[in-house]
Amino acid sequence: MYGNQTEAFKIKELEMVKEIEKILPMWDLCLQFGTLLGVVREQGLIDSDTDIDICYMSKFNTAKDVEAEMKVIYRLLIDKGVMYNYFTTDIDETKGYWKEILGEELKQPIINPFGQAHVRIGGRDVDFFTSWIDQQGNYCTCQWGCLGKAEDILPFKSVMLYNMEFKVPSNSENILTSLYGEWKIPKGEKCKLMRKPYLKEWLGGKQI
Repeated sequence: MYGNQTEAFKIKELEMVKEIEKILPMWDLCLQFGTLLGVVREQGLIDSDTDIDICYMSKFNTAKDVEAEMKVIYRLLIDKGVMYNYFTTDIDETKGYWKEILGEELKQPIINPFGQAHVRIGGRDVDFFTSWIDQQGNYCTCQWGCLGKAEDILPFKSVMLYNMEFKVPSNSENILTSLYGEWKIPKGEKCKLMRKPYLKEWLGGKQI
């Protein structure tokens, strides 16, 4: 937990985001979820948190294109040697599991990506999520569904943390309210939304 770590350790954690930005210069990365909550509420990392959460913003707004782009990004990260697993679903999509990228798996195609992966740099992990603006102008994430409208996320704002610049939603408070309800007072930081494969539902023509 970050509450047990030094400032130097926290800086190293956030420096991983800057390294991922270098690998993916064509995509905007945004602090999200628990990391965003810490930045907005505490101007730092939450003591009870254990890793950094970031979303990249897809360049597309249809499920088919978002998924295809995700596979391209995952392949880039795998080829750079920094992505070691991603969350996927089985054939009938009733169960999910982490698919390790080891040995021969390095050459295998990405299958049924849920939209969450682990990027490992310097022995530590970053939770790496897919997000997009759908055709109705909703801001959507792979695991918590729609968190607001396009104007709640874009244009990104910049914040400074440990002398580093990061992107955050244009209206972080609205996003955090969608995620946590009353978020201004620490209370365990549990998301109030149901976690499920929203992108897969969208691919199947279901309403998110």
